[in-house]
Amino acid sequence: ALVITWILAVYTAIKYGGIYLLAVSEKIEAKYKYIRKEAIVAAVIWIILLFFLLIGQAERDLVIGWAIVIPSAIALYLYSFYRLIPRSLTRRKFQFLSYVFKCGLIILLSFVPIYLISVIITRNDGNDCAAYTAFNSFFQFFVTVPITWFLYKRHIKGNEQLNVLQKELGRSNANLDFLRSQINPHFLFNALNTIYGTALQEKAERTSEGIEKLGDMMRFMLQENMQDKISLAREID
Repeated sequence: ALVITWILAVYTAIKYGGIYLLAVSEKIEAKYKYIRKEAIVAAVIWIILLFFLLIGQAERDLVIGWAIVIPSAIALYLYSFYRLIPRSLTRRKFQFLSYVFKCGLIILLSFVPIYLISVIITRNDGNDCAAYTAFNSFFQFFVTVPITWFLYKRHIKGNEQLNVLQKELGRSNANLDFLRSQINPHFLFNALNTIYGTALQEKAERTSEGIEKLGDMMRFMLQENMQDKISLAREID
């Protein structure tokens, strides 16, 4: 019972801690440039799965690999996405090769620190730690590096499409405003009033009522419909 209570307490703390971090993610992004919402989500998922691997008594290699590889992948992804790739794209040639070279250098320099971390985690200084570190290096170079490049390119393409849509929307709004300016409201309403008066003289009640409603609708379209918000009662009217 105590073990189950402890497991539920830790899981609840991780869960609500993750929910809180996601709720304040915008403030965190504003203060810390490299801490993004997707990184927070990935970190929360990593902690939860690591917790379940530990309580599920998973294989030792799987737990140690998950504890080392995933945080390294998240860190390399963030640094590449917001630092390395944008700088590499400023080059005219060999952009991808420049990015891969920089990532390879970072992975090489991080070999010793990650090796020491694996020693602390496993409490062992033998060949196992070197194997974990080598696997992490290969994983980051052949998996994380190309996936990050692909995701960044997809992100750039999405932003370009969004900018095109925004320009098209602005152009459509400008055309609509131009068409509105071509209609002389004073002339239009004078003409409608004249036709309305003629219909009354001819005792055409349905025609005069239709003209009056048309005038009200045109006045609404030209004057009130340009507002950001219109009350529901006015819209129904």
